[in-house]
Amino acid sequence: MTEKLIYKDGSVYEGETLNDTPHGTGKITYRNGKTEEGAFVNGVYHGLWRITHRGGKTEEGSYAEGRKEGDWKITFPNRREKIDLYVHGTRIWNFGVLEKLLYGDRY
Repeated sequence: MTEKLIYKDGSVYEGETLNDTPHGTGKITYRNGKTEEGAFVNGVYHGLWRITHRGGKTEEGSYAEGRKEGDWKITFPNRREKIDLYVHGTRIWNFGVLEKLLYGDRY
């Protein structure tokens, strides 16, 4: 079933649900303008996601059981990109830092 859920903090979820819980694909819009689009399993982030920040920065990657997993591509408003690597929700490598060391501060 597709629903619109409004939370106490003012954020809004629009998408598939199961028993009034996000389940399937959907989109969360926060009061500050940030949006998150992806898939849930019983209310937990799981699968491919795209996060768009109010200033235009985007993040694209996967969640596994609510934690970031694998490569996450971050694109800045100036179109510069970097890749962060996550294992069980912990960022273990920031390719942007390596680039900064090699080529100087671009961000």
